[in-house]
Amino acid sequence: MARFTHILCPVDSSAFATRALRSAAALARQYGAELTVLTVRPTMPALGIWAAPGLMLPPVLPDDRERTFAAFRTFAEETTGLPDVRVLLQDGPVVGEILREAREWPADLMVIGTHGASGFERLVLGSVTEKVLRRTTIPVLTIPRDTADVPDLTFKTVLCAFDRSDASARALEYSLLFARESGARLVLAHVVEHFLDEDPQFARHFDTEDCFRAAEPALRAWYAARVPPEAFAAGEMDVELRCGKPSRELLAIARERHADLIAVGTAGAAAMFGSTAHAIVRSADVPVLVVPPPG
Repeated sequence: MARFTHILCPVDSSAFATRALRSAAALARQYGAELTVLTVRPTMPALGIWAAPGLMLPPVLPDDRERTFAAFRTFAEETTGLPDVRVLLQDGPVVGEILREAREWPADLMVIGTHGASGFERLVLGSVTEKVLRRTTIPVLTIPRDTADVPDLTFKTVLCAFDRSDASARALEYSLLFARESGARLVLAHVVEHFLDEDPQFARHFDTEDCFRAAEPALRAWYAARVPPEAFAAGEMDVELRCGKPSRELLAIARERHADLIAVGTAGAAAMFGSTAHAIVRSADVPVLVVPPPG
């Protein structure tokens, strides 16, 4: 079974990062895991890009870094309530430093904030989360901006998107972990892509709904067999099968079942923007666990 022992939470000064940090602290307490809080000061571009006659960028002095680190440590300790929290301040490319720390520590879970802001803020801050999700080799729990300020993260319903891929099989392992720890109901959901969403002319030759109904009993039995009865003592499990666009149907299931955690596998660096995982992260109003494939 999957487990969490080292949790990494990269943050900046935004409110949604603060909520993510509180969520990471709650998980660290729940699982007895060590928590590292990381902030990265971006490396300045070449001076020539910004310089103009009479304009010079002020140098970063050593005591500036010391003051910044002291303030950051105070913020991390007060936000998490953990006096022994591990705090790091790094300089460099933001995404590269986050991934490097996750790899070298090593972390087995990352918690990061997302938000629904528009304009320049979304372009800059949202791109960090998206790039991390594309390149991560460990699960990433994304915390949306509307999550409660002090989450307890005791989930009641965990929705796991499953499509028989290696990544979704790994997502199921982590879904079982959360369900077992919280005594939550696990909903195992699979969406069969609807021809009508992809190729209406091709779909004319098939009764997609009829084919889906004929295959549903076998599919339901196959998916139910993926979860061993002894995997978790408390809680229950359901299998939900739908036909349609995966991201749309999975979000609909999450709303209907009142899921408070969604787990989904991703193809990682091979995933194009707009994939099911990315669409769910952008639209969900509950935490989303994004799980890359093994290796």
